[in-house]
Amino acid sequence: MHVASANRNRAHILIRKGRVIDPASGRDDVADLLIENGRLTRIGASLDAPGADIVEADGHWVLPGLVDACVHLSLPGSGRTGDIASETRAAAAGGITHLAAQPDCGPVDSTAVVRLIREQAGQAGFARIMPIAAMTQGLLGEQLAEMSTLARAGCIAVGNAGGKVANSLVLKRSLEYAATFDLPVMFRPQDSALSAGGCAHEGPVATRLGLPGIPAVAESVDLSRDLLLVEATGVRAHFQQISSRDSLRLLRAAKRRGLPVTADVSIQHLLLDESALEGFNSHCHVIPPLRSAADREALLEAVADGTIDAICSQHTPIGSSSKAAPFPATKPGMAGSGCAALAGLATGQ
Repeated sequence: MHVASANRNRAHILIRKGRVIDPASGRDDVADLLIENGRLTRIGASLDAPGADIVEADGHWVLPGLVDACVHLSLPGSGRTGDIASETRAAAAGGITHLAAQPDCGPVDSTAVVRLIREQAGQAGFARIMPIAAMTQGLLGEQLAEMSTLARAGCIAVGNAGGKVANSLVLKRSLEYAATFDLPVMFRPQDSALSAGGCAHEGPVATRLGLPGIPAVAESVDLSRDLLLVEATGVRAHFQQISSRDSLRLLRAAKRRGLPVTADVSIQHLLLDESALEGFNSHCHVIPPLRSAADREALLEAVADGTIDAICSQHTPIGSSSKAAPFPATKPGMAGSGCAALAGLATGQ
């Protein structure tokens, strides 16, 4: 992409001959775009804008700012590297302008934490953060958080991140409460007993490397329970970081029954499978784990047929020191918001 102009204030920018893709309007064609004082003012063929900076976008895609539905941010005490300014800067560089922040950075169970996140994001000015509220106090899965208060403070949904709500009665009451206020609930299905101590997909690679495994059924068992409770309560539900074929089968059946459910997959689960762990590559230690090649192919098909509604980064800022240990002792997570959009396009999704 070539930029040609002597005008350095960049008040007016003319993007020429890019492939303009806008899902909201259904647009997908080659066109020029004129941006004046930070706002898109015109789209059309062969636009003229004397004095504007010219961006030659022939052979490139021109997209609206993208939304990342799963980002783990860094607040003081979270044990992660970076901060909101650095994370949103990286996201914006990758074309992402809106980030749904998981509730485990605080945890997001008080209006003070919500206010801190929004203030820091506003001061940085790179991307908008949409906090997800904690479903239970401290993400402990025991007492309900003040969901309605957190929603009024600016949270877009509720969830419990990796903190499982093992008690089904507590979960049912949480969903009923959320449904009362029409708050979407974000689920990350993984049965805590079946996954306890695991760090890799239960399969031939984990067996060969001697790594404790997490079976795919740990996800589908938990997903089955969650779907039944969604059906019983009528709450709007979004399932995050789906990783297995069995889970896709359950989601397809739920959608056929008309349940109000959507789902996403992380970009790493579309690009990689369990073979990436060869050589004990701790940078590929993620939860849910990278699964089999057949699971990966099924996920790609699910994106294409609409079973999966979104691709997320599952961005988790982990320092290099947290990956410099024997594989099972390393922290799970992978930085990704800065490259998720490009990687997603590279897969053809």
